[in-house]
Amino acid sequence: MDEIMPTINLNKNVFEKLVGKKLTLDKLKDRISMLGTDLESIEGNEIIVEVFPNRPDMLSEQGFARAFSSFIGVEKGLRNYTVKKNNKYVVKIEDAVKKVRPYTACAIVKGLKLDDEKINGIIQIQEKLHVSFGRNRKKLAIGIYPLEEIKLPITYTAKKPKSFKFLPLEGKKEMDGLQILSQH
Repeated sequence: MDEIMPTINLNKNVFEKLVGKKLTLDKLKDRISMLGTDLESIEGNEIIVEVFPNRPDMLSEQGFARAFSSFIGVEKGLRNYTVKKNNKYVVKIEDAVKKVRPYTACAIVKGLKLDDEKINGIIQIQEKLHVSFGRNRKKLAIGIYPLEEIKLPITYTAKKPKSFKFLPLEGKKEMDGLQILSQH
C-alpha cells in the first residue's frame, strides 16, 4: 500500500514569525529540503511542503515552525509541556468500543488563546492525521471539543450506524450514523 503524503501550506510571514528568524529565499528553500521534507513550491507568500509519514509533528504550521527553528539553531531541543493528572475528568470506555478502537487517549488542554485561524489550523492537522495515519478514519479518529460544553463523565461507546441520530458539526439536519459516514 502506498503511503499517503500530506502537504502543509505555510504562510511565509506567519512562518517566519513562528520561527523567530527571516531567511533569504534561497536559504529557506535549502533548509526546508534539508529538514527531510519535500518542498513543493514557494510562490509569493505561500510555501507548500510535503511532509513524510514519520513526521506527524510537522503537519501544522506551528509544528513545522518548531521543527524548523530547532533545525536551524534558533531554539534547539524538545519543548517541554506540563502534564497534570486530574481525577475529576472521567472518560468511561465501553467494551464495544475496544473491538473497533482498541486504544483511547484523552487530554484536556487549557490556557490556549484560540482565534479562528488557530482553530482552523487545529482542524487541518486533525484532518491530515485522519487521512494519513488514520487511513481515512479506519484506524483512528480524533475529536476536539470545547470543555465547557461537555457533560461529564464522558461515555465512549460504539453503536450500529442506523441506531442513532444527531446533528453533525455544521450540519443543518439530524442524520443517522450511516448518513454521517457517507455524506458528512
